[in-house]
Amino acid sequence: MKRIYILTGLMAVIAFTSCKKQLDLKPFNAVAEEQALINPSDFAAAARGMYLRMLSKGNQATYIPNDYYGGTDNFNFIASNDILSDNAISYSGGRQTGLVYQNWDYNGLSTTNFYQDGYSIIRTANAILAKIENLKDGSRADVEGQALAVRAIVHFDMLRIFGKTYTNASSTDLGIPYIKTVQLATDNPARATVKSNYDQIRDDLEKAAGLIDDLSGVKAKGRLSKAAVYGYLSRVYLYRGDWDKCVSVSSNALAINGDAGSLSEFPGIWKDATDAGVLFKLVVLDVNRLTPGTVLGQNARAEQVPAFDFYNLYKATDVRKSAYFTEKTNEDILLNYVSKYEGRASGNLNVVDIKLMRVAEVLLNRAEAYSNIPGNDGLALADLDNLRSKRYTDFRVAGERGIALQSAIALQRRLELAFEGDRFVDLKRKNLPVVRNAGYGDRADGYGRPYRKVLLPAGSDKFQLPIDQISINASNGVLIQNPN
Repeated sequence: MKRIYILTGLMAVIAFTSCKKQLDLKPFNAVAEEQALINPSDFAAAARGMYLRMLSKGNQATYIPNDYYGGTDNFNFIASNDILSDNAISYSGGRQTGLVYQNWDYNGLSTTNFYQDGYSIIRTANAILAKIENLKDGSRADVEGQALAVRAIVHFDMLRIFGKTYTNASSTDLGIPYIKTVQLATDNPARATVKSNYDQIRDDLEKAAGLIDDLSGVKAKGRLSKAAVYGYLSRVYLYRGDWDKCVSVSSNALAINGDAGSLSEFPGIWKDATDAGVLFKLVVLDVNRLTPGTVLGQNARAEQVPAFDFYNLYKATDVRKSAYFTEKTNEDILLNYVSKYEGRASGNLNVVDIKLMRVAEVLLNRAEAYSNIPGNDGLALADLDNLRSKRYTDFRVAGERGIALQSAIALQRRLELAFEGDRFVDLKRKNLPVVRNAGYGDRADGYGRPYRKVLLPAGSDKFQLPIDQISINASNGVLIQNPN
């Protein structure tokens, strides 16, 4: 494990410099570890560095995007969930970098950077928690809450990729190592069970929700707010199938911020013109040229395009259609580009803040939870219509109930959260197969190269991606690979 976790703990924090305003971090390079986190300013800097770590392996001067949220050619949580599922298809004229995931041909080296970057973020959070007793001023509760929440969020991302779902896992099915320490010598790298992972994630988020500041407006940019933590809890309880708890924590989030963004505001969310409906995002500076959009397209050349049948689920009256996609010609071939991450109205291409938790998801989480509680279809429909009224220019109340209501919620989840790290793990959560249309290709008119593989059966071992083989090799048999 030594090679994997060499950039751990404070070493993950100390690399950042104090030259930028929102994500600055003063250097700790020359300071002994036991002295590194002493003053309130040290902790404030470390917290900013923790969030920068979710994007980068480097610092503001030598920005090296990671493979977690930052986006490169390898597995990226936000974009790869659509590539693995039925939302995206690789463009035949691109670099073919996503075909390993589209064709479910991955092996133990396919997730190396994602796995190691995830634990690097976790250990950065743990470095703060290990020294939290040194923080004596009024910011202690909030800083501790921030670190606990980040630790839980990243573990949950990884658990959804590498472990079985909560409802399908036995008491012995393995999840991921839940790391709460900084130094390798005290770590247990063995995988815990899926069930215990869920309990640890829940406990960290519940504690964080009680500690974290109730921030709003500009103060909350680039960091978690109480509403965002409740939003993440709603996601966890949704995956657990704990409908009552999901309703409760969703309501807590929505009581703080329940506005998903109006029809007129929505397109501006993806250009950073407004934060309407955004509960948590990672701030990307203009000098940082790589975001999840790079996995979807490189400059003027598409890498992944929306599947033809999926694209056509968006009605002409849906504001998301023009906000998420753009028709472009590539070498005289007309394509539907994913333009969700193309960037701001001005600035470098593909530079845009990364939205990780939005009011829309919380509304959908609560709607689905309500729809699974007998007698609550009316409340579920109210949440669904709240969202639909802000997405369709010709919205009319449809009045669905029962199975039709649950199908409508599922459709809006797919349309709303496309290319935000949801689709593959959502199908997995519901124990549904990935079913692709073999009759359509990658071009805007449905012609072109079709999928090579069109079905991943529900329950397939391929829904659990392989643990990083380098980490397994270094663990001397302690870390166990997923079956098949």
